[in-house]
Amino acid sequence: RARRLNAEALDIATQAQDFTALGRAHNSQGILLDEAGDREGERREMQLAVESARKAGARSDETLYLANLGDFYLKSGQFKTALTLSEQALPLARELKDVGIETVALANIGFAHISMKNIELGKKYVNDSIAIDERRGSITGISQTLTELGTYLERAGDLPAAVKAYHRHRLLGDEILQRGQQKAIVEMQERFDAERRTRDLALLNRENALKTEQLRQRDLQQRLWWLLAATFVLSFVVLLV
Repeated sequence: RARRLNAEALDIATQAQDFTALGRAHNSQGILLDEAGDREGERREMQLAVESARKAGARSDETLYLANLGDFYLKSGQFKTALTLSEQALPLARELKDVGIETVALANIGFAHISMKNIELGKKYVNDSIAIDERRGSITGISQTLTELGTYLERAGDLPAAVKAYHRHRLLGDEILQRGQQKAIVEMQERFDAERRTRDLALLNRENALKTEQLRQRDLQQRLWWLLAATFVLSFVVLLV
């Protein structure tokens, strides 16, 4: 169903000559082909996405697609191509002040260098990427980058650095878990407080209703006594007459 819908999107964008929409449809198609395991199809669609974004002058989209394509070549083991594309994406991301893509581009440049045995230079780029995530408080982003860093360092043969990256990832994982637990506790406390406030409000409303009913009954009782007193007086007057 996803492929059928995206094929329709591609057809509409082609007929309209809307290159921005065409780039996004090609990017989606690349993601779908990745899920299907069609690596060559994925590469072709992602390359078309970059070309469409350039024709449209959609620089933000072009930056994203370059980063995606660089990631594709990195995972495919074509490290020089991955490095070239990531180096193209980095200045664009900085120009557009897109911090998310900047961190991806820096990390991919670092992983490409590590894979080509430029380990220290690669670690510098990856650490720059992690530093950005630290400044914006993205612990999850740091954790994911450290996992990939450990994998690439292990493949490159730098086992001590790989172990260090994995240990740091584990520590951050524990911190993420603790934060998740704390958030869950806070949310539970907020729900409990909200439920308690609702119960207290309902109890207060019942108490107010009870007091109102008591006042009404007291008023009725007073009226009844006045009526009895008036009846007694009238009866006495009738007897006198």
